[in-house]
Amino acid sequence: SSRVLWTLAVTQLKMSRQSPNILITGTPGTGKTTLSQTLAERSARSPAEFGGVELKHVNVGDLVKGKIAS
Repeated sequence: SSRVLWTLAVTQLKMSRQSPNILITGTPGTGKTTLSQTLAERSARSPAEFGGVELKHVNVGDLVKGKIAS
């Protein structure tokens, strides 16, 4: 998660108007979904902690299957 915070900090320093896309990869059962959901929930509760960026959890599999509007 320190890499996620680093990415958000760099994005904020660049004054980017777009939120970064962060892809979490790993083998099955390593907590990728749990980590991304937790980060999204925390950013919604305290956006200042994430540089004012509110993260959104998107399951790529659901996106590909058309379950989520892009």
